[in-house]
Amino acid sequence: MNVKRERIQIVIAGLIIGVIASLLVFFGNPSNMGFCIACFLRDTAGGLGLHRAAAVQYIRPEIIGLVLGSFIGLLIIVASSFIVWEIDVTGNTNIETARILKALDEHALRVGTFIPTFNVRKAELDFILSFDEISSISINIKGNYAYVDVIERRTPPPFDDTSGIYDVVAAEDGVVTSIEAIRGSPMFKAGDVVLKGETLISAFSTGIYETIRACHAKGSVYALVYRNFTVEIPFDYTERVETGRTERKTELSVLGRDFALYLDEKPSFDAYDAQTGEENVVLFGFLKLPVQKRTVVYREYARQTRRIGEEEALGHAVRAMDNWLSALDGTLQSVEYTWKRDDEREVYILTAEARVEKDIAVEKELDLSDGLPELSG
Repeated sequence: MNVKRERIQIVIAGLIIGVIASLLVFFGNPSNMGFCIACFLRDTAGGLGLHRAAAVQYIRPEIIGLVLGSFIGLLIIVASSFIVWEIDVTGNTNIETARILKALDEHALRVGTFIPTFNVRKAELDFILSFDEISSISINIKGNYAYVDVIERRTPPPFDDTSGIYDVVAAEDGVVTSIEAIRGSPMFKAGDVVLKGETLISAFSTGIYETIRACHAKGSVYALVYRNFTVEIPFDYTERVETGRTERKTELSVLGRDFALYLDEKPSFDAYDAQTGEENVVLFGFLKLPVQKRTVVYREYARQTRRIGEEEALGHAVRAMDNWLSALDGTLQSVEYTWKRDDEREVYILTAEARVEKDIAVEKELDLSDGLPELSG
């Protein structure tokens, strides 16, 4: 037993009863009564003629409210016991839980699903047939919770296609840093300059008796390639500045059904950034309800143009260059940039050249209708 949690629950219950008692006194109950069940029963018994004390003969609405409230609460508890409150997905490591939940929703399993009419086996079969990345799924419903355990499909090793006759050619110009031929004859070595389309690994080789053999050439050829980047920063720089105005839109999802707590979905301002948050509704810190609260916070911004100096302009340009470098395909080896001021056009210009090492090998099928190519030594 969690003693601390039990004490917290007792304190919370006491606070609730205290607030109710205060409200009852505020709305007309005697100050020495408040929320007194014995008093309510005594007055109701008098109202039903079970005693003759005229001062306390009154059918108390509190008793009626307690009885009706208990009955309605019981109906809600019974009805909710047939509904899925929460879905717990386990077993996935590479596939996002949100994708699995979306696929389950398409096959009738979602928060709010009516359990007696839900066909578990059919949902499992339909899910497997529609979700290629999952090889197995098990859905177990216990109480109001649906426990979904999945096994991700293992990706088979790449198929080594040896059919056909292919060369490995250069996808772009570069300086070779390493070449590894799995099949075929390498035509270059480290340090050689190659041009786009040149054969890097030939499909043909000659044997000791001058016999020619052909294959489906394969391999990797890493080379240094060059990338260029230019960005211009105007003297009069336009940037976004937050105005400090914010608006909040809240939506409740109760058993899978959405209820908007706003009239207009969009904020009252035109230019804004939006940040979305989602959380489960928990009462008293421990009572989890089948309710999710989604909140979107809109923050207004305005576009402001001002004159900037060279140092600030360089900072903006370098950040743009860093974003470009992070998106490059391959391993960055070095980068050099120049920086100049163009007073005629009123812009600062940053020009960068990056050296990137990447695999430039691509396969190209050969057309042998004109015969075999000539092979050197």
